[in-house]
Amino acid sequence: MSSLAEAVQRSLSEWKPEGGGRQTFSGPLADAGWNLAVTFDRVEGLGGSVWELALDRTGAAPEGLALKSWADRVANQVSGMLERLKVHEIDSANGVALLRSDGPQVRGTARSYYEVTLNGVSKATLRRFQGDSTPGVKREQVAFALTYESIGQVVEGMAS
Repeated sequence: MSSLAEAVQRSLSEWKPEGGGRQTFSGPLADAGWNLAVTFDRVEGLGGSVWELALDRTGAAPEGLALKSWADRVANQVSGMLERLKVHEIDSANGVALLRSDGPQVRGTARSYYEVTLNGVSKATLRRFQGDSTPGVKREQVAFALTYESIGQVVEGMAS
């Protein structure tokens, strides 16, 4: 595990959430140039049910970094989740890239998948959605289980 993944895991392990319900861990990633915010529906010993994970770059992006190359890198390097990511769409005009699970989890007519939105080269947001192949049924955001170690791996893949 790299120092960034270890730092994330250590920070989350040391975090003491107050009370119950939805809670957010947020803070800078030591010397990594990112702020991390992880919103949990429920926090348990070594992880929890994640509602959203967001990374915001605090400094300048590496020179020459383009949205497409960052999207490709995130798709190839993010690990620690049930499914691998795949670049789904890049809207260069608006500076947004959308990545989704390469193979969504299927249960009956329901399909669950991860979705990462990259805004420019400075913000990444991970969420999970559940949709249905039944006409007229809209997708909805759902919480997903990740350990602190897996969160560290995800952050490392997005931030590298």
